[in-house]
Amino acid sequence: MSKADNLSPFIKIGKNDLTPATPRLFLEVKAKPELSLTLPYKIEFILRRAKIDGSNRPCIFRWSPGIDSFSASGVVLLRHADSSDSDGGLETCDIDHPKPLESPNEDSILVDGQLEDGHLCELAPGGEARFTASLPAWYYQALQAGEMYTVLYPGSGPQNKKILGCKACFSAGHELRDCFCVFPEKILEHSCFRSNPAMKQLIQANLGADMRLSADVTLLKKERDNDEAQQQRN
Repeated sequence: MSKADNLSPFIKIGKNDLTPATPRLFLEVKAKPELSLTLPYKIEFILRRAKIDGSNRPCIFRWSPGIDSFSASGVVLLRHADSSDSDGGLETCDIDHPKPLESPNEDSILVDGQLEDGHLCELAPGGEARFTASLPAWYYQALQAGEMYTVLYPGSGPQNKKILGCKACFSAGHELRDCFCVFPEKILEHSCFRSNPAMKQLIQANLGADMRLSADVTLLKKERDNDEAQQQRN
């Protein structure tokens, strides 16, 4: 059995989960082959986009090592039942994960590979973004000296899950209908809001590239206009 076949039971996403005409992203995880129980263990995450994936437009997405890699749904630690055989049986180690980290601030933005806080990324076809992070302490608690382990990122699961939050600015703090950048007239109701020009530029690019998102915004604007007209008649 090859190493790839040995890991296949732990992979969450496969070819059947791919959505046509959706940008294809690949994550490579690199680290040293030996780990010390008393020293930090650096892991490099390399996100790559396929050169040809059905679209030549930039792909904008949010990804963070701390939130997406080291959460309960992220990196898994697999112990080799036979420490002398790298292709031997694998056992999933139980990890006591802390409380989930909060999503990054909605005003954070990254352009041309790496943006302000490293959470929001833009990749052209064939592009890549790199992140480096240390294996958190809660993984060390499951390690034993002299054992062999595999650190695996199993994927984020099927891509047909409902998107939570705003589809225009990627914020989890509000829905599309409440986005100040899409509906600037709402800012008058919240004078403390500080506009982010870079975010507005990003949203305009999203609206131009995503016909479904643009249609949703048009429908919401029509609903708002109808509500206002109804209020005036009353």
